[in-house]
Amino acid sequence: GPLMRAGVREHVKNALDLESLGSAIHRANEILRREPTSTKRAGQIVSFMPVKPGVGASTIAVNTSLALSRIPDVRAFLGDFDTGSGIVGFIFKLNHGYSLKDALYHAHELDDTVWTKLAARVGDLDILPADCEAEHKFDYERIGRYIDHLRRVYTVSCLDLPGQLDPASIEVMRESSKIYLICTQELTCLH
Repeated sequence: GPLMRAGVREHVKNALDLESLGSAIHRANEILRREPTSTKRAGQIVSFMPVKPGVGASTIAVNTSLALSRIPDVRAFLGDFDTGSGIVGFIFKLNHGYSLKDALYHAHELDDTVWTKLAARVGDLDILPADCEAEHKFDYERIGRYIDHLRRVYTVSCLDLPGQLDPASIEVMRESSKIYLICTQELTCLH
């Protein structure tokens, strides 16, 4: 009860009980092995989601990431999760041949060498566009690994989401530090 609410996950009543103490240490070690604390939440993930297509969420994500990339000591990234439009690649006229699909495919092995090939660079901003395929079957574990990579490499990563609450968008928002829901002043949009 109260200990769990306070954040305590392991409790050993008697430190002389070596079996109980060993089990608690083993469970804590397994958690740290899966999610090391030093790499879990380094950089911020900021998501931009439109309430409906055409309200300007991609434009705001692009301009925000460009502004962040101009701040000294900030390493910024712009990632497109809107596979229906792929507007980020269009805005920057990217034609380097890699996309979100490639990053998710290589999510288990993302390192500086692989990442340098995948991400395009415009000024001081790294960008990964979405490919314009209507149907994507995202593996949620791969999205988590991809976002963990972004947290390790970038101070802030701006992710442009599509205008529907698909499972991939929900997973990205779950991992986000901040979520901006973009709308216009039109009554229907605000509603």
